[in-house]
Amino acid sequence: MDGEGITGTGRGDPLARVTAMAHRAIAALDLPPDGWSMTRLGLHDDDQLVRAVLRLDRAGLPSMVVKAQLRPANPAEFASDVARNAAAYDAFPRSRDLGMPEVLWRDDAGMACATRYIPGLRMSQAMRRTWHGERLTLLTGTGRWLAALHRSGDPGRAPFHPRGAVQQWRQKAEAVRARTERVAARPLFLGLAADLRRRAGQLAADGPFDVPYALPHGDAHLGNFIRGEAGGTWGFDLYPHGWRPVAIDVAKLLTDFTTLFHFPDEISAEHPIPPETLAAFMRGYDLLPMDDPALDLLVRAELLRILSTVPADPARRSHGKTRTLDRLLPILKRLAETSPGRRRR
Repeated sequence: MDGEGITGTGRGDPLARVTAMAHRAIAALDLPPDGWSMTRLGLHDDDQLVRAVLRLDRAGLPSMVVKAQLRPANPAEFASDVARNAAAYDAFPRSRDLGMPEVLWRDDAGMACATRYIPGLRMSQAMRRTWHGERLTLLTGTGRWLAALHRSGDPGRAPFHPRGAVQQWRQKAEAVRARTERVAARPLFLGLAADLRRRAGQLAADGPFDVPYALPHGDAHLGNFIRGEAGGTWGFDLYPHGWRPVAIDVAKLLTDFTTLFHFPDEISAEHPIPPETLAAFMRGYDLLPMDDPALDLLVRAELLRILSTVPADPARRSHGKTRTLDRLLPILKRLAETSPGRRRR
């Protein structure tokens, strides 16, 4: 196998691990051992996650993707996630326009797996390369894919408890206020957390209400979708953890789109997702109404979640986290400025 240019970065050398796992996958799949080239598709190497991803190519054979993880060192959880991806592939209503990559091989103890490679662009890249109207069309297709996943994932209805849905952010805000925890943009975080708690209380006034549930994607951001070279939408890297409101996936996806492709003056406290964007998504995703109250609450919670992932100390922020904060802060400030409860001077 040609590994020229592939080097590790420490923390157990994830690229050395994924290269070894690539050889193991080739042998296990009874493929020719020679003539392969590999291209690095991803490397995540920090205190929380150490993972590397390679694409393997050989003339005359379909390409595949090999992923290996070193941290967190939890083989049982890794195995569960891979098994869910394999089960989702079997249950998903695949078509020319909607698909998932097949899991070809797995090594649960080694926290590694191989999947079929899908030629195309990550959806976030495809959207960056086109104009606004086509971007919304791609969002509609992504909504169609997510609806198909949720329909194939043991769908049903169950009570939604607004206060319970945001409890972790109430507790987080209390810790931040007591200065036992730190967050970036502390005053903004506390103000938006208070607004989230107020909205949850208003929504809970009449008690819990039923919403659609299903086995979720679990990490439904635009980087986990592909616009295929021949068209169509492909989703991958599912990280499901239990039967959950479908609005959690929808909130994550729409929040990712909004923070990437909208200017702050295009949103408001009343509409954290611009109505045009919400309508485009719902043309493909028909399991929720446009004005779903749980979705609105979970979008606001997702914005707080993203902010909470950015280290409070600028010196500890990676380049990626700095970029996340740069694109998130103007939108959060806009939400705070247009909030009905904002104090006027």
